[in-house]
Amino acid sequence: MAEKNEQLVLKQKVSVKNRELITIHRNNRIFEQKPITNILICIAVLIVLPCTVSGQAALIQHLDATVEGSVVTDGTNAVTEWKDQTSFHNNAIPKTGGIYKVQEDKLTWLDFGTDRNVLELFSSAKSDVWLDQSNGTNGFCVILSFKTTGLQNEWNDLIGNSSATSDGFGLRFSSSGSIKSYLGGKVSTGSNIEIDDVVVLAFNYNATTGQYELWDSKSKNSVSGTVSPHDFSLSEAVTLGSTTNSSRYFQGYVGEVKIYNKTLSDEDFKNERLSLFIKWTATELDPPTPNPATFEIAPNTIGGTTISMTATTGTDASGLVEYYFEETTGNAGGDDSGWQSSPYYSDGGLTPHTEYSYRVTLRDAYQVTGETSQVFRATTSEAEPWKNDLDFGAYYGYQAWHRGPKDSWSHWFDNGIPDAAHMSGDNWPDFSEYSKLYETQLRYPNGSPVKVYSCNDYETVDVHIRWMKEYGIKGCFLQRQQNDILNQETLAEMDRKALHVRRACEKYGVKFCLMPCNNDKSEEGKGEEYINAIIADWKHCVDDLKITESPMYMHQNGKPVIGFWGIGLSNRQMTPGQATQILDSFQQPDELKYQVYVMGGVPNTWRTKTKEGFMPVFERLDMISPWRPVFYDPYNQDWLDRMAGDKAYCDARGIDYNPTVSPGASVAYQHDDPSQRNKNPRNGGKYLWKQVYEVCKLENKFIYVAMYDEIDEGTAMYKMAETQEDCPVLDPALVPLNEDGYNLPSDWYLQIGTEIQKMLDGRIALTEELPLSVTNTNSTSEMGLA
Repeated sequence: MAEKNEQLVLKQKVSVKNRELITIHRNNRIFEQKPITNILICIAVLIVLPCTVSGQAALIQHLDATVEGSVVTDGTNAVTEWKDQTSFHNNAIPKTGGIYKVQEDKLTWLDFGTDRNVLELFSSAKSDVWLDQSNGTNGFCVILSFKTTGLQNEWNDLIGNSSATSDGFGLRFSSSGSIKSYLGGKVSTGSNIEIDDVVVLAFNYNATTGQYELWDSKSKNSVSGTVSPHDFSLSEAVTLGSTTNSSRYFQGYVGEVKIYNKTLSDEDFKNERLSLFIKWTATELDPPTPNPATFEIAPNTIGGTTISMTATTGTDASGLVEYYFEETTGNAGGDDSGWQSSPYYSDGGLTPHTEYSYRVTLRDAYQVTGETSQVFRATTSEAEPWKNDLDFGAYYGYQAWHRGPKDSWSHWFDNGIPDAAHMSGDNWPDFSEYSKLYETQLRYPNGSPVKVYSCNDYETVDVHIRWMKEYGIKGCFLQRQQNDILNQETLAEMDRKALHVRRACEKYGVKFCLMPCNNDKSEEGKGEEYINAIIADWKHCVDDLKITESPMYMHQNGKPVIGFWGIGLSNRQMTPGQATQILDSFQQPDELKYQVYVMGGVPNTWRTKTKEGFMPVFERLDMISPWRPVFYDPYNQDWLDRMAGDKAYCDARGIDYNPTVSPGASVAYQHDDPSQRNKNPRNGGKYLWKQVYEVCKLENKFIYVAMYDEIDEGTAMYKMAETQEDCPVLDPALVPLNEDGYNLPSDWYLQIGTEIQKMLDGRIALTEELPLSVTNTNSTSEMGLA
């Protein structure tokens, strides 16, 4: 295929287990990549020609300034017409002011100057072809490349038919460079651009589902939303450079515009924006490092049928690195990963007692691929039947819900403002082992800035799961909040987090399972919306995330475990009928692969003060886990008698009993009430140990510990701040580990976790005294045993 007029042609042959030669032609330059052996290059030939994409959506306008003769000018280089490269002849014509053809960086652009200069792309009548979505079946897609040379004080309208956000369609950016899309009143915000940035912007709308996606090459990320289909065409023309407001216009260059009269598939949308991205923004074509690729963790066997591995995390100037793991023996069950964004890969469904070999390759956002790593081998072991993972295990609730600035500082601060006035929790972590932190407005007593982690980063989850392994904690219940699965953006976040936890648990040999949480406290409740979402989400986790295929996913009685929390609580809106509907889907599903063992999180008075109609629901549970039955007063005989009665009731009906224990609580910031600071003092660990002792005294073989990382309510068990010197300067002050007069190391409660597990499984004798020693600074005595 000949090069023509500096036109991009990206050629990548598709073959399996054959040598590949990738040649990228760009701007009369040829970049030849070294041959790659045994790699499946899963990308079609991207050719910028008038055509349809995958035979689905029609390209109805394609304006490309680099195509010779497509930009018609007068004697002064002023544009008189920009010719459409499709067969539809949707040529762009001047509407307002003057636009000029320019050359920059060996590319041809259209310069929109510094005033309101506008091209008409579609008349108001012609825009009906793609913007009238009232039939609810087609959708549309817009992709364009541009360069900013200035930022308006108001809005910078780029393309669309209206400046108003209440109707029509448009793409624009603010005076600070914040990218915005608007469609039928729905506004979404992308990344921030700056003067002289070259950007590819892409918008894809699916009228059948109502979902849209806004992508920009600056962040290489997408934002999404939903708009009901209707006629977005209005009575205005679709223009480039400005829309209907004369004070809002674009300053800069435009290089290419592509408009489709149907939505693009996810793969086509990715490929089409990528082709423009490579053509207009590529500044380097070096492969990612390390090159050749290497493994951080070489392929290793987990159980009898799974091999997991982790590539060394790649870096590249393009900002994006993808990984391809290839199984090279061809033995039964072995699979390649395909290109993926995660450096972790787990190959399941393998044959026991069989050798498999793997290597990994890295590529960047421009599809430039590095050299493949050396091959590593691993042999699967004997396949083992699923064991009862919950037996004699102290498992921890893992919230993993603290987030960084991109996610409004959720759970660190309220209202997305990282300062003292918006503090959200009462405990404070020890941050010394985290590799990725985000600076806040808080300060430590020594004046240094306070930085916090985000659980959306794998690096954070890795630290948390590693500690579980190091301190002998068997595993965790990963919480999956009900309201998060109703929103596409937060659902995607929950999915990433689940995969982070799976990856770390397989890396360290720690068990995990999912815990959907009923957090509907609304007056009316969400009713069927919530119920259907919970049922659909579990199927999504099984089918799409393949979460139960992990050898580290908990099983009990031969079934995957789900911990469904919030059944029958007085401040939750779920009815007995709705709870029954959920249990039916879990215990008697339409397909066996969705069947689970259900641990139900219930009130501590579930047996003695039952919410009307819930006792039949409780008796259907495989395991009952009352919410902290002896937490509020582990020294009160009435509380102890009630827990003993709970266990006897469950034993008589063949239900497993899993009481919840907690180290203490502090909720001053949660309740905005300083009197709630250190509400339930930890007393150096005695408070927790007393609860654990009483559970083990009943010869109970299950314990649920709340929580692993819950600093919001002061119940966290992981590594925490030892003194006020390790906490931000706040009023009221946070609650460090020495609050009750004991000098404690940051890992004190993880050390206690080690002892909890030992006492539960019988490695140490039942003892009422904490088997650890530490000095009480308020007296000369020591707590626990020497």
